[in-house]
Amino acid sequence: QRRPSILREVSFPHVSDPGQDAKLQELLQAVRRDHSILSTRPELLPDSVRRQVASPQFVARCMDDFDQRDRDRNGRLTPEEVAQLMLELCRGNTTVLTHQQVMQFISLFDSNRDGVISRREYIDLVKFVLASAALHAPPPPPPARGSVARASLPATGDPGRDAHLARLVEEIRA
Repeated sequence: QRRPSILREVSFPHVSDPGQDAKLQELLQAVRRDHSILSTRPELLPDSVRRQVASPQFVARCMDDFDQRDRDRNGRLTPEEVAQLMLELCRGNTTVLTHQQVMQFISLFDSNRDGVISRREYIDLVKFVLASAALHAPPPPPPARGSVARASLPATGDPGRDAHLARLVEEIRA
């Protein structure tokens, strides 16, 4: 039985909050320096994503999703298959992706530099996309009048994280 994509709820609305943009830039810089940083340093992930990737079903869902995206069943996602994923993530905010943009996205996760995404690399890609989407999420509504508000920390605790991703997403939309 085919499960819905682990990324089915992910979308990237236009980033207008400079704090969000900075967070995305920092996350993107970290991933550029170390492809597997989101696996080795889970504290960089927003709390909601950290809980999701810690679940026993996470890797299985990633592998199911990978299998659905690997149309030619060769055990790797080609630039064409990754382009389709990128278009889905943009949810109609762009109609054209250049080969360079797709390869730039692949390079974020392609730890062995073979120009495709392996099953193992896909797990880091999913973590990154989920973290990026969480950072794009609108802030929760203010508590109703008279209710007790709970204090919460910023998603990553560092307002400078991830601005590069925001620019990449904007380039893709342009």
